[in-house]
Amino acid sequence: MTKENSLLSLFESAIKEKVVLTKKQRAVLNASLILFSEKGYEKTSTSDIAKRAGVAEGTVYKQFKTKKNLLINGIAPILKIVFEDAINEFSENSLKDKEMTLHEYLTDIVQDRSNFVEKNLPAIKVILNQMLTNPEFAKIVITKFKKSLEAYVNPILNNLRQNNQLIELPNYQIFRFIFSSVAGTVIGYHVNDKSSLGEEINATILLLEKALSKANQDN
Repeated sequence: MTKENSLLSLFESAIKEKVVLTKKQRAVLNASLILFSEKGYEKTSTSDIAKRAGVAEGTVYKQFKTKKNLLINGIAPILKIVFEDAINEFSENSLKDKEMTLHEYLTDIVQDRSNFVEKNLPAIKVILNQMLTNPEFAKIVITKFKKSLEAYVNPILNNLRQNNQLIELPNYQIFRFIFSSVAGTVIGYHVNDKSSLGEEINATILLLEKALSKANQDN
């Protein structure tokens, strides 16, 4: 498997290569996500952002007016690109084989996504927190994330179902179950000082396979 980029590096790449922005706008957006990840959204001021970006505080205000506007109209649209890039990268590395078994699929996705969440935990915590408290931000992120993900996940889940390996539930419910389990894996690792991340991942794979396997349902 090739080395995977972090969310912050994908974000930096997106604002450099895929969005038309001035040098100062790129600096402000990049500084914002880094500071939101390090300090949290609520504890980050426009003054902090300006200092990190190397611009005057008036520049941040002139471009985005408020911190919320920076989040909705600055960061959120770029996160749509970032999520698409992250999904593409993961799919190219891990989901090439559409004929994989349920065990192989769960092993790939749980191991890879658990490590991805752990690696990017500060940035992901900021994104999830804002999704819970800011409906407008959540709608932008979820719409793009879902659209990008379905293009890669649905063919594999449909194939597993056709081969009688997967239970009869809508794909979005299955992936939501997998995604929430991955989040729980990382949380479990952080709250249980007696287990390793690898042990938490293996336990999650075992439980998911028991829950989603059609063979277990038929028994």
